[in-house]
Amino acid sequence: MPTHIARIVLPGLSPDDVRAWHDRPGAFDRLAPPWARLQVHQRPRRIARGEVAQFDAPLGPTRQRWTSTIAEVNDDGFVDTAPLPLGGRWRHTHRWLAHPEGCELVDEVDWHAPAWTTPFLRRWVTRELERLTSHRHVLLAADLQRWSQTRHEPRRVIGVTGASGSVGSALCAFLTTQGHRVVPFVRDGQRVGIPWRPTPGGVQPTSLEPLDAIVHLAGATVAQRWTPRALAEIRDSRVLGTTALAEAIAASERKPRLISASAVGWYGHRPEAVDEQAAPGEGFLAEVGVAWEQAAEPARRVGAAVVHPRIGLVLDASHGALAGMLPAFRLGLGGPLGAGDQPFPWIARDDLLDVLALATRPEHPDGVVNAVAPEAVDQRTFALALGQALSRPARLPVPGFVVRTLAGQMGQALLLEGARAVPAVLLRQRHAFRWPHLLPALRHAVGRPPP
Repeated sequence: MPTHIARIVLPGLSPDDVRAWHDRPGAFDRLAPPWARLQVHQRPRRIARGEVAQFDAPLGPTRQRWTSTIAEVNDDGFVDTAPLPLGGRWRHTHRWLAHPEGCELVDEVDWHAPAWTTPFLRRWVTRELERLTSHRHVLLAADLQRWSQTRHEPRRVIGVTGASGSVGSALCAFLTTQGHRVVPFVRDGQRVGIPWRPTPGGVQPTSLEPLDAIVHLAGATVAQRWTPRALAEIRDSRVLGTTALAEAIAASERKPRLISASAVGWYGHRPEAVDEQAAPGEGFLAEVGVAWEQAAEPARRVGAAVVHPRIGLVLDASHGALAGMLPAFRLGLGGPLGAGDQPFPWIARDDLLDVLALATRPEHPDGVVNAVAPEAVDQRTFALALGQALSRPARLPVPGFVVRTLAGQMGQALLLEGARAVPAVLLRQRHAFRWPHLLPALRHAVGRPPP
């Protein structure tokens, strides 16, 4: 029975701290590898015997249903087990042990493979386990460090719009494991949360009374062909939704903080460095960005705190631009787009979660913050780094006319233009980025352990 063991020491934390983190809602989603793009059907509610996780995971060109059950729980950890295809078995022991420097986290995975299993398959499973445990340990160490820095602060009640999106769902998992209570805004009337419609008058002011802050992420994707109908949907979903929230805050007795997402498209196409003091740019994305931020004015007028994170390209292997690039780059068919010298502002997904979570703190300054990494790159540099992270060549250029032919105005604005946004506010605040440099950030995003 092959065994894989991975260990990490978490300084300044007790085994009880680590156990409590694992026992909070969101822990399962937080530790799920984003590059695997799991389809989750059931989550364990807590660390308790008999709790089940069920999800579909990719296996070559197909997806395999995986059902994992917590079989044992004891003082220093727990064990989950799962059947494997064709008679195999999986046993994962999670342990948190006292250590002179804090807590030692140990993951021990035993898997029983059928007799026909080849040496190649065994090596592949070992590599995948190394990817998984390395990712989990790096993420968990950073998350617990963030929690430790604010452990004595009151926990907050935070509303989230767009909670089912890629960033929204990751944010909900992060906030709950940090000990906060998350209340999603819901539109279908079936799920638990705050009912809303992204139109003026679509939120009841009284429904905001329990909230300390609202993180507003809802909006139609810009990554679609820009037909007149799509352009109207992109603009209206942002402007009208923000107006609904801002007017509800203005009319509510309690004034929760509003963290209303924006985007670096606000700056238009700007090859020069631009910080939060720069004037708005030109073009559709800039016009939408300006109207999007101005829609929060009703909340500002009554003294509510409003923060606008202008977000760059989010490094998320499960959704968005990076996920769309990965198939071609994994085949060695990736490369620079157009001239390749256009700015390509980016931010690691977990750094964005940190920025959004910190903005919910009552002492956080109001105003605009560029949610981008401090390492500015152009599109050619990004393409080469992604190829390096995947150990693939990335030198096949895609001419600009091909991008425009395939993606139209959207391809021109999102892929062939950009703004060299600088995170001046975060740097002045001495914000500690988890991933300030591109290549390590990409390796972490796609599940490649440090060399």
